[in-house]
Amino acid sequence: ATAIAWPLAAPGALGDFITATLGTRNRSWIPHLVAMADAGGGFVAVGAGHLVGPDNVPDLLTAAGFTVTPVTGP
Repeated sequence: ATAIAWPLAAPGALGDFITATLGTRNRSWIPHLVAMADAGGGFVAVGAGHLVGPDNVPDLLTAAGFTVTPVTGP
């Protein structure tokens, strides 16, 4: 069997990467989502990575004054 070392980078690097990519992207989306809501609304679907961790989309929308409700299946 081949041993795989995880994480492949220095400790904390993965968290820094997630913060730099998902967190930055999520924060940049909020003004656009607010504008869409102000213009009459819409439906937004995001990948699972945008729903968890620091600066996740539901928390950012809640902080912007929205009520966020998960969509559940039948």
